[in-house]
Amino acid sequence: MIGEEDEKILDLDVEEELSKGPPPELEQRIQYAANSGRFVLLWRDPLILVYLGENGDYVIVDGVYCSCEGFARRVSRRGIGGCSHIYAARRIFGENSGGRYRVVEASLEEVVLIVWEVLTGGLTHTLRKILYLQDKIQGRESSSGDETSKDR
Repeated sequence: MIGEEDEKILDLDVEEELSKGPPPELEQRIQYAANSGRFVLLWRDPLILVYLGENGDYVIVDGVYCSCEGFARRVSRRGIGGCSHIYAARRIFGENSGGRYRVVEASLEEVVLIVWEVLTGGLTHTLRKILYLQDKIQGRESSSGDETSKDR
């Protein structure tokens, strides 16, 4: 049964809330994420990204959902909110876009598998394999963010 508190959460407008901008305490993390080259564009509509983190990977969908713990904490605490990954993704792909990311040509089946791997295991081996093969085809020896990221 949906309680009064749950109804307040359902009534919130995610876009409106996120358009207010990030909390100041997230700004340094957002800058780092936006310029790190760790975002990978999997699908354009809806926008599906993977952030290849140091301690795990995260799925970001349409700039309103992220699979990281920070997002879950903010939503459970305040009913809504964004994490550094969402704000960084919105910065990269928004109107005043800027930041670094990679693009992967993946089939729908591969996108589903990558998202499933991240959501169930916190890490995607499939995406890493695709990126490795893509780099190899393009003649790159390393898959470091600096050499393989696209400046946008």
